[in-house]
Amino acid sequence: MNIATVQAMINAVEKPAIFIDTNYRILAVNLPYRELYETSIQIGYSRCYEISHHASEPCDKQGEQCPLSECKQTGKASSALHIHPTADGDAYCDIHMRPIVDDDGITIGFLEVLDKIEYASRHIGQAQMIGESDAFKAMLKLINRSD
Repeated sequence: MNIATVQAMINAVEKPAIFIDTNYRILAVNLPYRELYETSIQIGYSRCYEISHHASEPCDKQGEQCPLSECKQTGKASSALHIHPTADGDAYCDIHMRPIVDDDGITIGFLEVLDKIEYASRHIGQAQMIGESDAFKAMLKLINRSD
């Protein structure tokens, strides 16, 4: 795997994006992702859940859906809606994850692209829907993906 090529592709994505290995380590990151989070990212060392959740273990170990874990199990794309502590405060993020395979069909990593949902919050704000329940999150997923 040529990490320079992966980094160039990640840089071409307009939304926050990272490329991570099977152990959750971030191998490539674009500027919108770096700007979304206040935590500094160390390529090859920082894990996605450390940056996005300030956590010491993956999302599924904290009671949330983990798109990387699902991708590893199914070999297919996965998505999840999480609340992340961002540089602008807590924000709903619609996470899209896709396994990347080599010519031999071996998974070499995962592409994660985030879509920050500006029209929703779990706190009272201007012109935003408010909520935090599973039903609220399911509704946001439907709205955000109905283009």
